Amino acid sequence: MAEMKLKQLRSEWESNPEADTFYLLACAYLEIGLLEAAADILRQGLRHHPGHSRAVATLGQVLFRHKDIDEARATLEQALRFDSTCSIALCTLAEIEIEAGNFQRAEKWLCQAESLGTASHSVSTAALCGTPSAASLRQQLESRRHNCDPDHTDIPFVTETMVELYLKQGMQEKAIAALNQLVIRKPDDIVLRRRLDELRVCEQATVSVSKSFAVQEQLSAWLRAIEYQKQARAGE
Repeated sequence: MAEMKLKQLRSEWESNPEADTFYLLACAYLEIGLLEAAADILRQGLRHHPGHSRAVATLGQVLFRHKDIDEARATLEQALRFDSTCSIALCTLAEIEIEAGNFQRAEKWLCQAESLGTASHSVSTAALCGTPSAASLRQQLESRRHNCDPDHTDIPFVTETMVELYLKQGMQEKAIAALNQLVIRKPDDIVLRRRLDELRVCEQATVSVSKSFAVQEQLSAWLRAIEYQKQARAGE
């Protein structure tokens, strides 16, 4: 059945390479694990449809599977510039950051994905492309956070230099974990303890801002939908 569907989509695309059938064909290749073929079709299709947000996001996902992390991030963020409610891009960015241990960044993307609920037009194709759901990613994030909890993690040979390196790389959770170990080993060091408190306050503030931004994005999406409906009715 899948093979017949693939042949049909391939035939339709070959007869009209400029049609948006390319995206369905790329998804069909992804379903059977042919990442290279999917990437090739996506790149060809995007020459004619450069603003196709789901296609750009799916290409970013394929790049992530190939471990081209930097290019994947750039491609996924490009998809969000076309459509800030593209769940494929949001969930894949969250997945990338969870895998990298950048939980603060993962929280940002995941909050935006969760704010969409089932309203996003991309949700139906996200599963088709193999993108984990926001609920699944939330479980992964909380599990990883628990395993990296500063109260449960002992980082050997930790130094203040390591803390600064983690911060420069955007790995605030690891910086807090490392600094917590230093405080445990040097409980009388007031400077270290103050620095730890500052980082924890900063982390909480960042999460709050991310959640607020996600709510604003959802509200904007609803307003755009209402405006579209008004324009459609006016044209009737």
